[in-house]
Amino acid sequence: MLAEIEAEISKGEERMAGRRARVPEVTYPEQLPVSQKKGEIAEAIRDHQVVIVAGETGSGKTTQIPKICMELGRGCAA
Repeated sequence: MLAEIEAEISKGEERMAGRRARVPEVTYPEQLPVSQKKGEIAEAIRDHQVVIVAGETGSGKTTQIPKICMELGRGCAA
């Protein structure tokens, strides 16, 4: 029984290592306002439990903020 549990733990660790290895390089299009404020947004996300980001349609909120969160280690189990 213990050997089975250890084998499952090892498989899980291998899967996590594989996921981490497949994370693509993060890039930010310069023309998007959210990309231009990346540092400020990252600092707010890192320092506060709740962050509200408001901006024009097409400013990059939906596409760029998840990347910022990933770079901060959010969404990836350690």
